[in-house]
Amino acid sequence: MYRTLDGVEWYEKQATVRSKLGLHGRPAVEISDIANKYTGRVLLIYKESSIEAISPMEILLHCIFHNSSVIVRVEKGEGCERIASQLIEILEKTE
Repeated sequence: MYRTLDGVEWYEKQATVRSKLGLHGRPAVEISDIANKYTGRVLLIYKESSIEAISPMEILLHCIFHNSSVIVRVEKGEGCERIASQLIEILEKTE
């Protein structure tokens, strides 16, 4: 779903963290690797925090637990829906 916030158009999709370990080191690095390849901003929205997905440490500092709801927000641009889908796939892995 697309929405505009503060004059910026974003693609958003919700995911649930499925790993019993929550969002730990390996998926945090995978997420940041994907986010760093995209030319626009990539955010994870958890509770009321907006997390820059380019930094695995930033992701880990928010202690995102098993069954937590996370919104993946990707700045509109070429491939934004594909990037969001890749991140959701990582978030919803059960391992």
